[in-house]
Amino acid sequence: VKKYYNDGSICLEQNFFDDKLHGTKKKHEKDGNVHISNYDKGKCLD
Repeated sequence: VKKYYNDGSICLEQNFFDDKLHGTKKKHEKDGNVHISNYDKGKCLD
């Protein structure tokens, strides 16, 4: 399942921790897997 930022761009694992456009993101555990969660400037939609 692809995840998208609220501006329509795709959330990528490789820029999860360092994304100048979207800010520093946060991650959380869900069913034992790392998923991209809400972050400082906008949201990464499920």
